[in-house]
Amino acid sequence: MLMKKPSYTNFPIYEILEDLSSKAGIKIEYGKLPKNVFGKCFNDERKIIMSDTNVYCSNKDEDGKNNASFILAHEIAHAIINNLYFFNEYDYDHDIVTYKFIDADADKIGGALYNLALMIHERNEMAKFENHKNNEDPK
Repeated sequence: MLMKKPSYTNFPIYEILEDLSSKAGIKIEYGKLPKNVFGKCFNDERKIIMSDTNVYCSNKDEDGKNNASFILAHEIAHAIINNLYFFNEYDYDHDIVTYKFIDADADKIGGALYNLALMIHERNEMAKFENHKNNEDPK
């Protein structure tokens, strides 16, 4: 059964990150998440769960699309880096130091992925503009 994707996924930056994730073999699913959890990466399954409702809204991002895009980039970063750390599940869940190191790296790499998606989007928009400009009838 195909689930309807949340409205926040209809955002160019998010769509580029979805494509990047897919090409990296990371599946994105949508479902209910625990309170104060906005995305979850399951490394063994190469899967990310994002909220099936728009919990990403804020005063600065009313439709939540930018926030959701950054959360997705952050979770993609977890899929990339979690296997680089030597920790067991107990440490990750209960050792705040381990968690903070891993999460800080996911924020940095996620920020870079978000900015990459933004640059791709801007380049795509510029190419559309150039193509339109070049196809206009000279008068």
